[in-house]
Amino acid sequence: MHSEFAWIEAIAPDMLGVITKRYQILQFINWLAPVGRRTLADQMKISERVLRTETDFCDNKA
Repeated sequence: MHSEFAWIEAIAPDMLGVITKRYQILQFINWLAPVGRRTLADQMKISERVLRTETDFCDNKA
């Protein structure tokens, strides 16, 4: 598993950060469900705009 992360990091250095952030958002949604965007953004200490961008991306890929 670590070799996959090293591989990703070598090709796209900031990609691992993006993947980690999206996973954390999904974890918070799971823990706090049902939850609105404002509450989720407050709990995660990020802006609603950043949260909306990330959740819209995840929603379009599902």
